[in-house]
Amino acid sequence: MLILGQSPTDAPVGTFGLVNLLAFLCIVPLTVLFAPVGASLAAKLDANRLKKVFAVVLLITGVRMLAQLLL
Repeated sequence: MLILGQSPTDAPVGTFGLVNLLAFLCIVPLTVLFAPVGASLAAKLDANRLKKVFAVVLLITGVRMLAQLLL
């Protein structure tokens, strides 16, 4: 029920409820376009390699989040 939530007073322009419509309109089409690419890669890679690739992506994401928090 994010759409029915009350928008914060300092919410960016284009926010409807708790959903930023600009971000929504950017994320949804890219997700639709790249989901088959991800599924194809997942089918081609063996399970261990896929787990390692996913672990590296999570590690990079975590390090970036931590760096943003500390800097």
